[in-house]
Amino acid sequence: MAICYTLLFMLFFLLFKNERTHYAMLNISHKSVINAFIITIIIFTMSNLGFLLAQTSFSLGSSSTIFMMRTFIDLCGILLFMIQENQRYEHFLNNDLRQMNNIFQSQYEQYEAYREGNELINQRFHDLKHQLDVIALEDDSAKRRAYVTSLRQEIKQYKADITTGNPIADVILTRKNAYCIKNQITFTCIADGSLLDNIEVMDLCSLLGNTLDNAIEATAKIPEPEKRLINLRISQKANFILYSLENYLQEDIQIQAGSLPSTTKKDPNNLHGYGLKSVDYIAKKYGGTLTINTHDNWFTTRILLPL
Repeated sequence: MAICYTLLFMLFFLLFKNERTHYAMLNISHKSVINAFIITIIIFTMSNLGFLLAQTSFSLGSSSTIFMMRTFIDLCGILLFMIQENQRYEHFLNNDLRQMNNIFQSQYEQYEAYREGNELINQRFHDLKHQLDVIALEDDSAKRRAYVTSLRQEIKQYKADITTGNPIADVILTRKNAYCIKNQITFTCIADGSLLDNIEVMDLCSLLGNTLDNAIEATAKIPEPEKRLINLRISQKANFILYSLENYLQEDIQIQAGSLPSTTKKDPNNLHGYGLKSVDYIAKKYGGTLTINTHDNWFTTRILLPL
């Protein structure tokens, strides 16, 4: 009996030593507990029914037969629990995938809105240039120079164009840079956008959108504008694409090895915590890796993709 129990415990330890068990321990609902309790009562009652009826006219056979039947029912019960856990985990994966697809779609729709807005901004700048030419014909030279200088400074302040060589990245980075300028966030970008040409549009939108949104949200909480710093580098290292995004951070975030940081947002009705999951999914989709760490108040997101 000791040998059998030891082997059984070792078998179940190996079967449940995976991500599913980790999910099951962290996501147990009241409904799941009640269902498991009811199933346990039913299995226990059915497996011991033979012993209860042994001394009656409804006897199910000899003690050996009853013991074998009890063992069989108990094993079926264990199998039932495993099937239930698998279904629960598959439901979690489907929900996870659905949420990430929603994020991908949302980021793509944002990209479309950015592209249209970018065209309007470029048209506005084009009109302003013609206005400057007209103002230059003003007879009052002092008034003309003051007005022209004022308009040029305004254009310089809000013209946030970023050119990388990839039209999708250009639109997203330009819009994010405009938001940073408006909110006094210093955004530095040195990127070779041509390295991203082989990434699908929705994946690229989600990659740039999610990582930059997280960085902007974190830096916007810093009261001192001079500390609101974000650095983006997209370059080639050997036969790999290195995507490195750093942002200054005042919060103390604990990151366990091999895991993603947990969301700090408390609103359960929004899609929190799925941004980095989608980035991790994209990195793995293209055969790469996602690494996140914090050091000296800098939060760093690095993605390494093979060319």
